[in-house]
Amino acid sequence: HIPGHDDDTLNLFVAECKRRSVKGVILNGDVLDCHELSVHEKDPSMPRYADELDLGKKFLEWLRHKLPGARIIYKHGNHEERLQRYVFNRAPALNALEGVNIQSWLHMEKHGIEDLPGKRVIQLGKLNIVHGHEFGKGSGGVNPARWLALKAIDNSMCGHFHRASHHPFKGLNSTLGSWSTGCACDLHPEWLPINQWENGAAWVELSSDGTFSVENKTVVNGRLV
Repeated sequence: HIPGHDDDTLNLFVAECKRRSVKGVILNGDVLDCHELSVHEKDPSMPRYADELDLGKKFLEWLRHKLPGARIIYKHGNHEERLQRYVFNRAPALNALEGVNIQSWLHMEKHGIEDLPGKRVIQLGKLNIVHGHEFGKGSGGVNPARWLALKAIDNSMCGHFHRASHHPFKGLNSTLGSWSTGCACDLHPEWLPINQWENGAAWVELSSDGTFSVENKTVVNGRLV
């Protein structure tokens, strides 16, 4: 939710990625807040969209510098989709113009970052990764991972709800699982200071046959646990 991001969480995340020599990073949506493009009330003290994009460019440049050999995928969440909705409603004639998109404005190609717009599913072996808004509106309930399991009915992982959870369940021939991950944003924004959010991220180890293992980490007292 740049500019509402948490630097400490991002630094912990990158340090752990370097320690593990990760091969890939999935930025699973809502990297930008897109506050000025939303349908909600606008806080005049918040950065303008152009300033937000500038911070986004700096973040991606920093991430690429820290993880030069990693594959980085930028998946769009519901906040990135605010741009398309804004253009459709306010200036539909601009939609067909080349370069009117987050990929161009964040210089993703320059830093070798793959852009994944739309509500597409990332298949990481036998694990399906979504942002979480693909199924429509929902609060995630008490256990977002269980909510996701009932929607996907398959091995799956999401962000969106800013809460870490895990829900194992049985299929006919195998045990499946779903996960929701924490976030890397300020846990007490002015618009929702009281919540159950957690800072965190997940690491997935993938085998050649598509099977996988998940470590879903949260930040507690400045450490990943």
